[in-house]
Amino acid sequence: MNLLRCLTIAVSCLAWTVPAQAVPIMDLPDLNSITVYERSGPGPDPYVFAPAASEILERRAGPLSGANNDFVGTPGEFYDVFYSDADGTANTLGEFLTIEALFDNPADGALNIAAVFLNFAGGITESANVVASFSAFGPFAFPDTAGRAVDGNLDTHTVFGSTTPGVADRLRLTLGFASSMTPVVSVPEPGTLALLSLGLAGLGFAGWRTRHRYPCR
Repeated sequence: MNLLRCLTIAVSCLAWTVPAQAVPIMDLPDLNSITVYERSGPGPDPYVFAPAASEILERRAGPLSGANNDFVGTPGEFYDVFYSDADGTANTLGEFLTIEALFDNPADGALNIAAVFLNFAGGITESANVVASFSAFGPFAFPDTAGRAVDGNLDTHTVFGSTTPGVADRLRLTLGFASSMTPVVSVPEPGTLALLSLGLAGLGFAGWRTRHRYPCR
């Protein structure tokens, strides 16, 4: 019994953590749409995308413009929304959502996101809950407003600055959701199975010794 207890403790100590399989946002069960709330006007104004909408399956080639953007009704402030990795790299099977903006007016700040929601069947909604990464620069850039995109409050929004005319750099916000981000699970190290086998062999040997030390009469 003492040997079995020691074996259990050793196996527990060898447990380690690895990321489980990520779930692409567009593959989440019962996902009906994605809503991005933007506050360039009195707003917030909702922009709704189907999970497989062409607008969010890929990143738009630059430069963004009135004829090349994913939002209608934001004069001079052009947006692009797409699935991505945590660092904002476009990825159709990404578990994150990235929002980029081009705004070349140094007298104001752009990329004004109040919230992003996943909308599921049955009226269930889920707010983005993690700011994975972002890019804020230029005049009127307030990086400390990044958390406003995940605070669940439609009356607050991000303000990430402005871009430079003729420069390809875009303001960027990359968000994650609890249901799609990679969870972390505890699994045994590869050596654990070998240890377990040795332990079981040891238990067998101990039982053999006991039987032969005190033979049945």
